[in-house]
Amino acid sequence: MSDLLTRALDVLRAAGVDLTHDELLDVLWLSTRIPTGPDAPLAAHRPAPDDGPDGAPGHPDDERPPDRDDGPGEPRPRLPLHSAAADPDRGRGRSPSAPAGSVRVPGPKALDGQLLLGRALRPLNRRRPAPRHSEVDETATVASWAEEGLPTVVFRDATEPWLDCVLAVDDGVSMLLWQRLVVELGRILTRTGGFRTVRTVGLRHQDGGGVRVGAAPFDRTSRTMPGASLRDPTGRTLVLVVTDGVADAWRDGRMRTALDRWAAVGPTAVLHALPRRLWPGGALDAASHRVRVPGPGGPNTGWRVDGRPAHREPPVPVLELTPAYLADWAALLAARNEEARLDLLVRADPRPAPLARRHLPPLARLDRFRAAASPGAYRLAAHFAVLAPLSIPVMRLVRDAVAGDTEIGTAMLTEVLLGGLMRPWEADPAEVPPPWRQFDFDSEVRAALSEALPSAELRRVRRAVNRQIDRLAGHAPEFPAWMGGGGPAGKVLRGAPFGSRPAATEATTAESDVSESAPPEPTVPESTVAEPTVPESTVAEPTVPEAELPGTSVPEAPPVVPEPPAPAVGDRSPGRKDAPRPYFFLSYAHTPRISSRGAADPNLWVAKLYQDLCEAILQITDVPPGHPVGFMDRSMHQGQKWAERLSHELATCRVFVPLYSPRYFKSEACGREWHLFTRRQVHQRRPTAERMTGIVPALWVSTEHLQLPRAAAELQFDHDSFGAEYATEGLYALMKIAAFSSQYHTAVWRLARRIVEVAEQTVIPTGQVLDFESQPSAFEPPDRADQVHILVFSYREGELPPQRSAFWYGEQRTDWQPYRPDSSLPLAQDAADIARSMGFQPTVREFEEVAEQLLDGERPERPCVLLVDRWAFLDGRRAELLRRLDRRGLGSVAVIEPWNREDQQGRDQERMLDELGDGVLSVSRGVRDKPSLQPRSAAPGSIEEFRGEMERAVMRACTAHERQSVRRPSLEGQAGRPGTEE
Repeated sequence: MSDLLTRALDVLRAAGVDLTHDELLDVLWLSTRIPTGPDAPLAAHRPAPDDGPDGAPGHPDDERPPDRDDGPGEPRPRLPLHSAAADPDRGRGRSPSAPAGSVRVPGPKALDGQLLLGRALRPLNRRRPAPRHSEVDETATVASWAEEGLPTVVFRDATEPWLDCVLAVDDGVSMLLWQRLVVELGRILTRTGGFRTVRTVGLRHQDGGGVRVGAAPFDRTSRTMPGASLRDPTGRTLVLVVTDGVADAWRDGRMRTALDRWAAVGPTAVLHALPRRLWPGGALDAASHRVRVPGPGGPNTGWRVDGRPAHREPPVPVLELTPAYLADWAALLAARNEEARLDLLVRADPRPAPLARRHLPPLARLDRFRAAASPGAYRLAAHFAVLAPLSIPVMRLVRDAVAGDTEIGTAMLTEVLLGGLMRPWEADPAEVPPPWRQFDFDSEVRAALSEALPSAELRRVRRAVNRQIDRLAGHAPEFPAWMGGGGPAGKVLRGAPFGSRPAATEATTAESDVSESAPPEPTVPESTVAEPTVPESTVAEPTVPEAELPGTSVPEAPPVVPEPPAPAVGDRSPGRKDAPRPYFFLSYAHTPRISSRGAADPNLWVAKLYQDLCEAILQITDVPPGHPVGFMDRSMHQGQKWAERLSHELATCRVFVPLYSPRYFKSEACGREWHLFTRRQVHQRRPTAERMTGIVPALWVSTEHLQLPRAAAELQFDHDSFGAEYATEGLYALMKIAAFSSQYHTAVWRLARRIVEVAEQTVIPTGQVLDFESQPSAFEPPDRADQVHILVFSYREGELPPQRSAFWYGEQRTDWQPYRPDSSLPLAQDAADIARSMGFQPTVREFEEVAEQLLDGERPERPCVLLVDRWAFLDGRRAELLRRLDRRGLGSVAVIEPWNREDQQGRDQERMLDELGDGVLSVSRGVRDKPSLQPRSAAPGSIEEFRGEMERAVMRACTAHERQSVRRPSLEGQAGRPGTEE
């Protein structure tokens, strides 16, 4: 039974639910005793199902039943909703001049997983003696009464929470996005029970002077005090600064100075509102360090940081608002853990503020924003332009409907608000509270953005907003809005409505004081209108929060690109006439990252190109709603399911679009894609002078000095027709350099037209779905000296030992990810990127696939890098194969043993795993005669260390492979320390 509970805890932990052994037993016990069904006491508190942005799971947009009353009757008409700055509650029942048609609309929450966040903060629930206070000791009183027979009341010293808490909110303009987050965070801190008081204040720094403390955040009328007012001489006040790291005070050092003063007398931390991967886009720098504390609480000056001398300024942790980050910090602050690895604020030299963009003409600002922003942010800005003016709560509702993923949407919203296009609306009265302040665009920008938004897309998003409003009604915070066609004093409201609500319901009208001068416009129930859905690409937009938009934009975060599902077996085979066929297949070579944590994904530019191509093709074709426009692979060709998906798309696409680059023609996977497409027959609809091949190449970079393989050189294609700069520089340069913005759009438009022309002028029947991995490359094979095998010795999810969590593993052994969350890629994929960046041609295999060849052959055909998971030493049969290989002492097989310092299970079992490894890898480790637990150069403990060791291992294996001329004698049975084949 204990093993089953342990495995259940591991599964829950991998899913983000961190329970203790006792908590899991409590849950199981309660599950058999709590009443179930619709009449159960807890049924009313069950959360409503979370609809996706495109509709409820069980009801697609085109089949969703109309909204109805709680009772029988016809569908209730819905009245349009517009953004408002006035609070209808202010005038309700107090003044006859209450705004006509004002309502309260529920808004979305800012913090997901609040229960897990509260659980992560449990270590802070400590108590201390309360001086001059006492309380009744019930146990002692009962015992005394029982023994003495007298009703004697026994008292004891009272206790109280050990700290006070100040939530200091950096209330710059950008922080208006996070005001709801601040409220929810304050409630979570209060519910922990670890603080005597939780006080929320604002940090003012807009006047260029020092940081001052306002009595309330986002309230310019509240009194202010010096920043020193937060210094508690007793050291019993925890200061938590909530920020998005964008304000100028982070650039010029004023905020760091204030933090140093607070951290010198008491515990201090920074809570970052943005996800960790987006921090480099702001003005706040942080680096990971291992920290030790002398005891619970206390000022940050008492902390000790590995690798850094005693601080003249105290270390200040920067925390992402996730359970994992908060749990590590809380356990360290409460001294439950003596040490932890935290991101600490980096003291950087003052940096200049971003160049002002207000002096630019409106359309010039728009061009600059379009060149630097992600496609998703531009799309969101177009929605905002149609609805403007609009408040922050309305922006959040629209963001959720457009993006679907909260993290993606938050980044896009930050891009739009800080991108230089939006400004406070002048028509708002001066006394409007900051949470309901409205924002608008210049008229030229609003007109240009509005033209980019199809009406069908606007209706789809509005319906998603309606479903969200209906779902949140009654159990979510509210914000003001105008309902009907009239605004204050019967004025006609500008901008399209962001949603609608059913008419004549309890929670919508403001006490029946709808003005007669602004009668509601007749409306049709939206549920009765069938709306076409804009075909979405299989790649989501890359997201980059742009606090500043320089002339040359550099994305700071990888795109979040969900992979499309594999085709259902028997659903729509390639030969079916009704099977949706994408216009094009975008074939490209993946570019490796230059570094790890926080580094941008260079492939996001390809994703942006793909999105722009899809949008252009939608404009010049009649692709039906829901049908794919194109296909782009983000899988790095790992796993059997994705190999099948690639083969399926290559057998059905109408045009093949290879993206030329030096890496492209060295990629074996890209060569296979080219080969699979060219196996299909191409028929021209009418004779022309040009021979159609179904291939439309595109230049990612210039190919002027690139020797094309025969398959590409034989193609006849005029790249100059897409523009002189395109033919000279390539699409990547046109995208990156703002001065080439118009040339980029011209090239994309002409490329899209060419794709459509080829698709319409050719007939390419669907081909046979073949095994992708077994196909040859259409390009000339690389020299054998340029090839490298990357072998993985690890586990699949289904074969793990009971004491190992499945968090680090996947369906294939090559899916092993020991460095999560610092790297989201399988380790073998990261290793292949490194080898590819060094000019080698990598292939990834499981160790068992080539074990017999390595054990029985004269020597390996290619140099190999073997990635060894120490936990796999527990599999005796497979470990014996590895031991035999190690005994051969092959210098052309370089061994790396990656491990993660943050892996608690690995640290707990380190001695046991090292002892097993000393027996299996005695030659590679050099420990036949003297076992050692000291760290080795080939045992990297972080993703940064691994990448450096991977480069060295590739060179060791290749050098040994080149020098190897004859096979050395087998090492089996030789005494003493064996040598290698070199």
